[in-house]
Amino acid sequence: FNKLVVSLKITGEQAAAMKETMVTAYGSMIQDADEKQKFIDIYDGKTVTVTLDEPRELYLVWVYNGTDTDNVPSRITLEINGEYIIKDVRAQSASRASNVISLSNLPEGTKVSTIKISVTPRDGNDSADICEILLQYKTK
Repeated sequence: FNKLVVSLKITGEQAAAMKETMVTAYGSMIQDADEKQKFIDIYDGKTVTVTLDEPRELYLVWVYNGTDTDNVPSRITLEINGEYIIKDVRAQSASRASNVISLSNLPEGTKVSTIKISVTPRDGNDSADICEILLQYKTK
């Protein structure tokens, strides 16, 4: 595996409780300051931003649901480089399920430097949980 190191930055109310953590090409769990797995509650209208240390041509983004089936996202939206938006991708309904989002419709040669992830919570909820983000990128 090629290791892709990125910074994961949490915005909104969760920022104070989270440490800056790292995500690799084969996935790292999001952790809190005590190194325990953390399921991020993403509130409606808030985002999680992934910033790559070195821009890459990505082809898939995997966003994993948390363990609480009642609090998985309904839909996921990605904003790539502040320019391209992949909107309202229907999320899996199972806990810990992977939501695989293809970036194949980005213009050829696009190098990704930031990904903002937002969610639409399920009916009756004001937030949804994710626990892991995995990026797959093209190698030459």
